[in-house]
Amino acid sequence: MRDPRPCAAGLLAAGLLLTACASGGARTADAATTTLLRRDMTTLVAAAASKNYAAAGVALTVLTADAQAAAGAGQLSDTQLARIRAAAAKVRTDLALAPARAVAATPTPTPTPAVIATTRLKPGKSGHKGEKSGGPGHN
Repeated sequence: MRDPRPCAAGLLAAGLLLTACASGGARTADAATTTLLRRDMTTLVAAAASKNYAAAGVALTVLTADAQAAAGAGQLSDTQLARIRAAAAKVRTDLALAPARAVAATPTPTPTPAVIATTRLKPGKSGHKGEKSGGPGHN
């Protein structure tokens, strides 16, 4: 059974990050900045959903760097940047724990019993051509 928590954590994080970008200050990001941050989040969520935690970590690093650059360019307020960083820290924690949870949630396969084919031989027949009952030399 698949553990839904890593994927759900990624989706939750995306929601938190979107909220952080959209609220919390007088500054409003321009269309290019908004598009860039949303693309970063989409990449992060896609990587987390496919359980590619290394790629999700890289996407998170890119997202936080882009948010920092946007704040430096006056596109995000300090409050927005702080919210993005706080959400990113939660995501980073989830990503660090995700591989362990995925392994723990992987069920151990139960062995299936082998089906043994049996052929019933007629009494007195060995099943080999040219042999009489009892084998060679035993007539």
